[in-house]
Amino acid sequence: MRKRKIIFVIACVLFLLALTWTVLVSNGLLDKTDESIVEFTIKYRGEKYNFVYWFTRIITEGAYVYFIIPFLIIILLIYHFDLKSMILAVGTPVQLLVNTIIKNIVKRQRPNEIYHWMSEKSFSFPSGHSMTASFLYVFLIYMIWVSKLSLRKKVLLSSISGLMMILIFFSRIILSVHFTSDVLGGILWGGFLVMIAIMVNEYFGKKYNGLRNIIDSKLKVGQKNED
Repeated sequence: MRKRKIIFVIACVLFLLALTWTVLVSNGLLDKTDESIVEFTIKYRGEKYNFVYWFTRIITEGAYVYFIIPFLIIILLIYHFDLKSMILAVGTPVQLLVNTIIKNIVKRQRPNEIYHWMSEKSFSFPSGHSMTASFLYVFLIYMIWVSKLSLRKKVLLSSISGLMMILIFFSRIILSVHFTSDVLGGILWGGFLVMIAIMVNEYFGKKYNGLRNIIDSKLKVGQKNED
């Protein structure tokens, strides 16, 4: 019960922070700081097609749809469609929908296109990649820590997931397709939604295990028939 209350409080705090941050961005109160960071970034990232370019282009793919879909399918198969994997599979497109709604409410333009290291056409705030990374990789870390893996494996896999998430955040700034406040906004909104997803699993996980029991029973029947 205490764990659920803590998660609920964190979700409320993140929602208030995300809402406040959105209001600040909408009213242009962070524009000067954002522009300064863009200027700093383009000054030190070097020429296009260098190592930084290719590294960030590869890293940023970790939050693209054509990476996420097969990744989610693999997770569903590994976990036999249990509640956690189904929450992740359903929650990821839902948060993308929320991102699109917020983008079309705020309607913030991206940094000047001449600075872009890749083509992006949608509105800028909040960063969809950052929001997706926050939701996807944080929930994945949660799944890792509630699993029966050894502590060493939990630390290793969580570290890889966390590092991937952080690199995606920075990739959006280095590629100059987002302002820093867009990325922070994506982190806050994604963080809020992932807390909601975790709460759903904490409340219903012990009573309902998704489709896992059905799939496991069918697999056992199949194995007996083969024998």
